[in-house]
Amino acid sequence: DARPEDIKGTIGVSDRFSDPELKKAVQESIQNTIQSKAVLEPEKDTSVESILENIAGSSGSYQKIPRSELIATPAEWNQFSSISREKKILMAESIYRNGLQQPIVVRKLSDHEYQILAGNTRNEIFGILYDLTGNDFYLSIDAKVYDINELSDDQARETASDTNYVQRAELSARDKAFAIHPRIEMLRKHKATYVLDRVAEQMNIKRTTVFYWNKLVTLIPEFTQYFDEGKIRLKTASKLAGWPEEIQYELWKRRDVL
Repeated sequence: DARPEDIKGTIGVSDRFSDPELKKAVQESIQNTIQSKAVLEPEKDTSVESILENIAGSSGSYQKIPRSELIATPAEWNQFSSISREKKILMAESIYRNGLQQPIVVRKLSDHEYQILAGNTRNEIFGILYDLTGNDFYLSIDAKVYDINELSDDQARETASDTNYVQRAELSARDKAFAIHPRIEMLRKHKATYVLDRVAEQMNIKRTTVFYWNKLVTLIPEFTQYFDEGKIRLKTASKLAGWPEEIQYELWKRRDVL
C-alpha cells in the first residue's frame, strides 16, 4: 500500500528558475530549426483547463498581457524542481515555429500588475525570443486572466500547484510531496473532514500514499535524492522525514553504517 503510484502528465511549462546559458542554446536551436525547416506540433494540454474549471469555475477571460506587467509566481507556491534546459529548448522551438499553444494563467493584482499562476517558463522563453529576434510580438503574451478578487489566495495557490502537477512528465519525490502537502493544508485550514481520503480521490492515488507523500516535505534533500534513486523505500523515507532536520543530517552522515 505504501508504494508510490505512477503519476502521468505532459511536459511542464511553469518554473521559477532561470538559466543564463539558455538564450545561447535557444539561439542555436532556432537556427537549426530554420535550416531544417522542421515543423513541431506540440500537443495542447486540455487537463489544465479542466483543473482551472474545478478550482475557479468558468470565470476568467482571455487577454494579451504586456510582459512588463507580469510578476512571477511566489516561490513558496512553486517549489517544483527546475525543468531541464533540453525541455525548455524544445518549448522555445515549438513557440517560435507554431506560436503559443497554451496561454499562461494569471490573476490581476492591480491595473498594471498580473501574478503568474502557470507559465513562468513560457514568459521567460518569450523574453529570450524577443532578445534574439527583436520582434515586438514577444513583448506581450496570451493569458487567461482572473480579475481582482475573482480568486482567493487559496484558490490562486491551488491553481499554481495543480497546473504544475499535471503538466510535468516526470515528478521527483519532492515535486509529488509539494503537490500533495498544500492541498492537505488548505483542506485542514477550512476544517474539512476526511482530508486524506478527499486528497486521495482528487489525485487518484491511495490514501496511504497521500499519508506518506505528505510527510516527505520535511525530508532533507540528500535523503530525497536517495529515495528518487531507489535506495530507500517510501515508508522509510517518511519515517526519516519525521525527525528534526539536524537529526536527519546526523543520520545522513552515518548512512553507510545504518
